[in-house]
Amino acid sequence: MFNWLRNVSSSVAGVATSGTPKNVNLFEDPFAVIDVEQIRWQKRTELGRDGCVRFYSNVNESPQTFVYYEVVHVRERLYAFLLYHSLSLREAREMFDSIKATLNTLDRGIAVNRLLAAEQLRLIIDSLKINPHWTAAHVAARIAGFEWFFEMPFTCVTTSTNAAATLQPAVINSQIEPDRNTPLHLAIKSFLLQTVRLILAHAPNLDLVNSKEQSVLHYAAVSTQEIIILILAQPGMFDRIAWRDVKGCTALHMACYIQKFDIVFEFLKFGLTVRMLTLSPPNC
Repeated sequence: MFNWLRNVSSSVAGVATSGTPKNVNLFEDPFAVIDVEQIRWQKRTELGRDGCVRFYSNVNESPQTFVYYEVVHVRERLYAFLLYHSLSLREAREMFDSIKATLNTLDRGIAVNRLLAAEQLRLIIDSLKINPHWTAAHVAARIAGFEWFFEMPFTCVTTSTNAAATLQPAVINSQIEPDRNTPLHLAIKSFLLQTVRLILAHAPNLDLVNSKEQSVLHYAAVSTQEIIILILAQPGMFDRIAWRDVKGCTALHMACYIQKFDIVFEFLKFGLTVRMLTLSPPNC
């Protein structure tokens, strides 16, 4: 594995003596999830650890082409996966902080089987690639198999020594820049009916909109029939039908635009008024 890393580094050896540009990566994708032999990490300098997440560097290795940093998920005596790498200490440390906060909360849901764990970790890292600041609740909401997170008791102590996850309103209603999607937005977008049910059981704030001023009803309008029925059944949803996003789209506009006729039918069964059916089209 690491001989290969050195071969990769030699491809940019021409810049090694004068300083490596920050846009040079060891792999094409710095978020590549790669299965590695755990014993190999003993050759690295450990810069930090928290629960199941390690932060390594080759800073003290010799010979050395250039210095790089790696974030690794470790399941003792079973496997280890490289989750993120960078030539920038600042960027790598930021991702270490983000990844450890998420993985130490979700770790009990990571499979013991190596292949299953690899797929789960890829989905988690893909989520953090979209928004590195998403909480564990955001990540769990968009991945099938992590419904258990929303079944947790009021307080759940994680594998980390200093982290705790709760399902208080601040967690369920969390909005993170720049997208400002809540966990419920993401569960609906991912078509995860059971996760949507579990989040709704915690009484989320359904008035929250994301950075595009789209409510969960907007998202449900382009989801599944089962999910739109569930969302329409929530208190006060009738008044939200006329809400518009930044482009002037209502949830009904969105369902019509992508020809989700089964969902349009659910809106009609819900008892739309003439005014709702004749709202001016969006400014697209």
